[in-house]
Amino acid sequence: MRSWFAPGQPFLNYPSASNLRWLREAGFELAESHDPAAIPEDRARQIADAFGLFGSPERCAERLLQAQAEAGVEHVFLFPAHDLAGGYTMPEAELQAFAKVIRPKLGG
Repeated sequence: MRSWFAPGQPFLNYPSASNLRWLREAGFELAESHDPAAIPEDRARQIADAFGLFGSPERCAERLLQAQAEAGVEHVFLFPAHDLAGGYTMPEAELQAFAKVIRPKLGG
């Protein structure tokens, strides 16, 4: 939330600034040209919770269980976060975390 996807492009503007529209709907007003580093840490955590799953595998599993209990969520699309510098390499650590921690906690 507080980083750049690429120089001049905040992470939250990737793949497009339309992310900011949905965040506005959730109560987070961010300008398209916002400085990610200027977002206070506590606000960044709130934005992360509204934007997707971020954190330890245990935290992600807890949030998925919470979404199921509170909103009846049954299906999710997992898309590991990345930046331009890291490219599109396979997210091995995230895949392992899902297989070893998240999936078992979800009963799968």
